[in-house]
Amino acid sequence: MFNHGRIRSYAPMPPLLFYDFTMQEFWNAGRIPAPLTVLVYKRLWQADAKVRSVIPTIPSVTDYPINTGSDGIWITRDSSSWTSGFWPGVLWQLYDFTGDSYWETQARAWTAGMEEQKTKTSTHDVGFMMYCSYGQGYRLTGDPGYRDILITAADSLNTRYSPTVGAMRSWSW
Repeated sequence: MFNHGRIRSYAPMPPLLFYDFTMQEFWNAGRIPAPLTVLVYKRLWQADAKVRSVIPTIPSVTDYPINTGSDGIWITRDSSSWTSGFWPGVLWQLYDFTGDSYWETQARAWTAGMEEQKTKTSTHDVGFMMYCSYGQGYRLTGDPGYRDILITAADSLNTRYSPTVGAMRSWSW
C-alpha cells in the first residue's frame, strides 16, 4: 500500500517513469498523488526541507517569521502582527501534505501562541490571522478547542461590520 499523508492507494500501480530534464532524474509518476503535478510535488518536499531548517533558528514559538533580512536572518514579529497567522498556516499545510506528526506538533505549538488574538477588534486582519492558524488546525484535526477559538474570533471580527454601509471596516483610523 502506498501511503502519502491522507492519500492512499490499495491497488498496485505499475511504474510510469519519465525523465525530468531540469532535475536530470527519473520520476515514478504513479507515486505522485493527483491532482498534484510533479513540479508542485517536488516543491512541496523542498518546502518541507526548507521550513525544517528554519524552525531551529526561530527563538520561540511566540515569534512568527515574516521574511529574511539582507543578512539572511529571519525577521520575526509577535502574534499581534497582521502576518502572524501565515507561519502556523504553512506548518499546517506541511502537515496536510506529508501526514508527518512532526508538522502537527510544530503547527500546534505556533498556533497556540495566536490565541490571545481571538478577541482583537481593532482590525479586519484577525480574520486571516486566526483562519490560517486555528482554521487550518481545525480543518485538519477537528479539535473542538480550535472551533471555540474560531467562533470567538469570528464574533470579534463581526464587531467591525457596519450595517449602514453593508461592509466590514478594515482599520480603526
